[in-house]
Amino acid sequence: MRFNEVLYVLLILVLLFIFVTSGTMKLTEKFHEETHELLTNMFEKQFTPVWQRVVGDKIGIQIDSNLFQTIIGGLELASGVLLVTPIYFVGGVVLGAIMIGAILTHVWAGEPAGFQALLLVACMASVLLRPSDQARKSKSK
Repeated sequence: MRFNEVLYVLLILVLLFIFVTSGTMKLTEKFHEETHELLTNMFEKQFTPVWQRVVGDKIGIQIDSNLFQTIIGGLELASGVLLVTPIYFVGGVVLGAIMIGAILTHVWAGEPAGFQALLLVACMASVLLRPSDQARKSKSK
């Protein structure tokens, strides 16, 4: 296995850990109760009001914070798992879109979004830098 392939595998494992953990903590208190409560509070008081003001009010819908949190958590969990499957591309694209939304949320709320920007770059790298199957096959001959 070449160095760039090892780095790619490490990137995928880190993203898998981050998004499966983050998604699970948004979905259930059984994983880590304090973090789940903190996230629930943040979705209710910070994240949902931002999206309500920027999107919901403009199109005439009410955004439910619990549903918003559940959708984001479920997408993070499922897409993180997809990174280690043959349809890794779907997982990387969905996670990239979630990170764009996270960056916008923090910017619109007047908060820094550095970590989310770093994760966006990592998600893009997981899709764009995957060693090609053809390159691996030609090396093994």
